[in-house]
Amino acid sequence: VLPASIYRLVPAGHRGAAKAYHAFRYVSVEPFLHGDYKKLNGNNGYIVDAASELDRHQEGIAQAFTHWTYAHSLQETGSACMVCDIQGVGYQYTDVNIHSEDRQFGKTDLGEQGFEAFFSTHRCNDLCARLGLPTVSPEAQGPGPSRSTATSAIQIIRTRHLNQRKRQRDIETREMQAAVKHGRK
Repeated sequence: VLPASIYRLVPAGHRGAAKAYHAFRYVSVEPFLHGDYKKLNGNNGYIVDAASELDRHQEGIAQAFTHWTYAHSLQETGSACMVCDIQGVGYQYTDVNIHSEDRQFGKTDLGEQGFEAFFSTHRCNDLCARLGLPTVSPEAQGPGPSRSTATSAIQIIRTRHLNQRKRQRDIETREMQAAVKHGRK
């Protein structure tokens, strides 16, 4: 974890009247990272194309960490959050992004769309298995359903969060299967 500081900038000429001046700017400052800066995953499903063994190891850790944050937040709070947009030098990460169910983290928080984007490209790796994370890779889900697919054949990945939402909204499994089949939320 990088130490970070927040500075408040006061416009030139307003030093004496700083208390009366309300248009302060704030900046986040952290140490310069020396080395090969890499973006390992993005908030839109991007995953780095890892060329070397070290790159694959770093990418695998980043993907497993993002997957773990999603599974852990659901398990601990019942509300999904996901840390993504992991980038930095080596294992020093900076400027991450968070997706949340209620989109509480600003413009880059894509909510459910961000969860779906990550899981559309994520391939569970050895670390995901060692952490006991549920497998949700695209290969495990198979191709998306077509109009000719029987509604009852559409598999819904069950989580505590999903079951809670079904109860809150009084939705039957068959209704969810039909929504997936026809591309509705």
